Amino acid sequence: MEPIREAEMQTQPGKRLNEESKKSWKGPLLIACIVLAVLLAAYAGLCAYAGSLDTFYPNRHINGIDVGGLTVEQAQQRLERQLLQQAITLVDNEGQPLAHLTVGDLGYTAEDFSGDAQFWKNDDQNKGFFKKGWAYLATVTDSSSTSYTFGKNMDQNFGTTAINEYAVDVTWEVADKTDIGVDMRLLNNKLNLQFDYFKESREGIYLRRSSIPSYVGMINNPYGNIGKVENKGFELSVNYANSWGGDWSLSLMGNYSFNRNKVLEDDSTVVYPWQNTIGNKVGQRFGLVALGLFESYGEIAASPVQTGDTRPGDIKYKDINGDGKIDEYDKVPIGWGSVPEIMYGFGFSVGWKNLSLTAMFQGAAHVDAMLSGEGVLPFSQGSSRGNLLSNITDRWTEENPRQNAFYPRLSIGNINMNYEESTWWLKDTDYLRLKNIELSYRLPDHWMKRIHLDNARIFIQGVNLLTFSSFKIWDVELGDGRGARYPNIASVSLGVNFNF
Repeated sequence: MEPIREAEMQTQPGKRLNEESKKSWKGPLLIACIVLAVLLAAYAGLCAYAGSLDTFYPNRHINGIDVGGLTVEQAQQRLERQLLQQAITLVDNEGQPLAHLTVGDLGYTAEDFSGDAQFWKNDDQNKGFFKKGWAYLATVTDSSSTSYTFGKNMDQNFGTTAINEYAVDVTWEVADKTDIGVDMRLLNNKLNLQFDYFKESREGIYLRRSSIPSYVGMINNPYGNIGKVENKGFELSVNYANSWGGDWSLSLMGNYSFNRNKVLEDDSTVVYPWQNTIGNKVGQRFGLVALGLFESYGEIAASPVQTGDTRPGDIKYKDINGDGKIDEYDKVPIGWGSVPEIMYGFGFSVGWKNLSLTAMFQGAAHVDAMLSGEGVLPFSQGSSRGNLLSNITDRWTEENPRQNAFYPRLSIGNINMNYEESTWWLKDTDYLRLKNIELSYRLPDHWMKRIHLDNARIFIQGVNLLTFSSFKIWDVELGDGRGARYPNIASVSLGVNFNF
């Protein structure tokens, strides 16, 4: 045994020498790698420079920011960064500073200052772009809207410069919020109830004034902190979880929320009270009230005058102000809006030994969609363009003059009032959707120990498999318009989860 130990001891210095030799070449190798990386980066930069000569700014400033020698992309990035960091001082009427902030603080992002290469190459576009300015700074314009025309034949035109946007004493919005909540845990924490009532009054909302008459001569009415909105509602959630005998488990959950807002002030002026936005919700729709479809020329002659080529099968509207004609003054608040006032959901999870089934439902109420656009209104832009949906046969015809048809009398072009925004094209989009359902099986623990896994689960999952709604034209959650957005996709997945 002794000779062996001596041999082992004799090998130790050799090991230390090997380790030191490894350290001796690791340092130079690392330096060489860094140098090589720098050279490659420099070469790539030169290639990029050589490939972008036509998009360089040799010696230019945009809005006081130096972009000389930069590519379009580099110049754009510098402008975005510096504009977002540009210092701004708000002062009161006496010139005393109120606050110091940046463009980013005002809610702008890099997207507000981005654009394609042609934008940054055009000085005129740059000038117009940077007139965006801030509310406390006035801007001027020399556009055709400020010119004067004289002469017997009105052929003498004199341009001028006038104020485009007036400076205003702008300030922040002010919100007064109230929230009252209750959180209860019952049945040994198996049942959890949560309830919240909230109310928010927001005033000083930044809006463009609309009460200034046109004869004042302003190109654009000034903005001001003139809006006021009230928003209130409640939220409720219920959760229950229990298990029995070690094999069975059950979880139930549900939530419900209601939210309604109301415009209290917005400087609007109207002729008739039903046109007023005050007292209605934010973004309230206004439209004509459809009474059905005309059945005869006699009915058309005895009804208020509608513009265009009106024939049997066209939509008949209600004359709200009783002046004998249908126009803008007959539009009233219609519908709930594209944002649901009520959102709710519920689900369950039941388990038996290693098997479990989970489902989640989602729903919305007090919501509707206004159909519009050539994608859903056939021939509204003429016979050479448009779209026909599968329900095109559900229309009024002379052979089948139905009052409950989806489409009124079809015609080439927008030659009558059939495509006006009205209750005819307003569709209920309340829905209940099976958002997610999953069946899973957890493999036994003694199986997992044999293959050195913590746990494993096999599952099959379905997403958006069922939707219950009276609206069948496109995905009920796409909202207003013509359905020209990507819908929710139904899918089924089969998979395995492993935890090591």
